Amino acid sequence: YEGIVEASLALDRLEFNNYAIAYDVMHRFLTRQRVAKARREELALEEKRREQEMLLQRRKSLDVLNFIYTKAHTVFRVIGRVGTRGLEWGPSDDMKCANLLAFYIQTNRGRPVCKQCGATPKDGVCPDHGRVYMGVADDMDNLSVFVMRAMSDIKEGLMGSTAEPVPWEKARAIVQREISSLKRQGRISSKTNIRELLPGEINNIIGPRIASLIGKYFNESLQYAARRANLA
Repeated sequence: YEGIVEASLALDRLEFNNYAIAYDVMHRFLTRQRVAKARREELALEEKRREQEMLLQRRKSLDVLNFIYTKAHTVFRVIGRVGTRGLEWGPSDDMKCANLLAFYIQTNRGRPVCKQCGATPKDGVCPDHGRVYMGVADDMDNLSVFVMRAMSDIKEGLMGSTAEPVPWEKARAIVQREISSLKRQGRISSKTNIRELLPGEINNIIGPRIASLIGKYFNESLQYAARRANLA
């Protein structure tokens, strides 16, 4: 009765020696199966989307620079007891830092940033400069903030809370120098827009380069700490 009336076949009274009836029953069964399968797939996709959204929200709530902060504040505290062996920044740290940097860039585009000092207040008001220099963060800004905070955390871990933070101008100059070097080497195009980098440029070239730079700064600080502790 499909398409005619809302009624079902009385299957218990049917004899399946009629090909038309058998075909109709089979067609109805297959249709129900397809509908049920499509519904299951839709529910599975919806669940996967929810899981991905929850994962993204958890990642956004994390401070990706906590990795560098924790490493710096842990290593420099124990160097006097165990020396430098095994404490150096290595290739695995480079990889982790590069991945964190790529995520940091992707998730912080468009946030408020003070173009004068690199502060990133959520309310859009810099504690030192108010709204005067506030703008929208691009990739160059976020690279500079990452370098500034990473090096400042390493410096604080080495010297304590009295250490002067790495200035915003110095961090931007470091990033600009590395970008210029990559262009001269032909690693990235001279036309690369550093305000809006492509995923491949961040993941494969600039991210690893900045991570290596931070690692070099970390290991130099480690050697300084060792000399200060008469361990080098």
